[in-house]
Amino acid sequence: MALGATLIVALGACGTGDASDGASSSSPQAQQQATSASAPPTTGTAPPTRDADPAEVTSGGATYTVRRVEVPNGVGTTDQAASLELSGGDARVTEVFNRGVRTYVKEQVDLVNGGDDQRQRAVSTTGEIFSTDSTVSEVVSGLIVFKDAAHPTKILGTITTDSRTARPVLIGDLFTDPSAGLAELARATTEATRAVYPQLADSKTVTDALQPTERNYANWVPTPTGMQIHIDTGVYVYGYPCVQVPWSRLRPVLGPVLRAVAEQAPDTAPATCGLH
Repeated sequence: MALGATLIVALGACGTGDASDGASSSSPQAQQQATSASAPPTTGTAPPTRDADPAEVTSGGATYTVRRVEVPNGVGTTDQAASLELSGGDARVTEVFNRGVRTYVKEQVDLVNGGDDQRQRAVSTTGEIFSTDSTVSEVVSGLIVFKDAAHPTKILGTITTDSRTARPVLIGDLFTDPSAGLAELARATTEATRAVYPQLADSKTVTDALQPTERNYANWVPTPTGMQIHIDTGVYVYGYPCVQVPWSRLRPVLGPVLRAVAEQAPDTAPATCGLH
């Protein structure tokens, strides 16, 4: 399930308060579509909705309500950061997931406020929640804008929680052999990029971003039909192109965290999952 909501944070020239507890995983995720609160949960894939009413997602046998939450960013009393968070379901999962999301948003605000550049600036982000039978995830993406800058800075981070164990999931947790798994993921992502973004495939910026390192593959989302990889090019014009790698390419190297999801998935072709 997938649900999206938009947040805009206007920042002054002040510093921020203390950082919140927890750490963002800036790594994992999954997909089923979240429905509105008045409708029962559904399964399958669908485009995320934005600025929606509270919705529900089901994962690990528990149902969670998804809601947009504003989080004080430490700049006065009216400026607010926000994110999509969970309530209900397994309390352990909601606590770990929400802490990771809040930490990532706070990191972005602190990064801007903690620098030497005192120009007027703003952070705007969009959150999307995804789920599979065993994971709940969020993609937080957006812009950091400084007054009179040539262009904004694009930001993106992912958070994934195992809905059975209430533990954060990072890219290295997915494979029986992390090195071999990461190498296979890099090959599969390169193939997918050539298939869906042929205009980018030969760019050195993109090929460097596809090398098999955990940092390059920190932003990923498991879905019922494949693994979405947000490619961190570090270049504004490219942003974070997203490709979906079919589970069939990864089944031989997967460990128990997502093996069942991959085994149930249909064989599909590589696909694009948007640009951020």
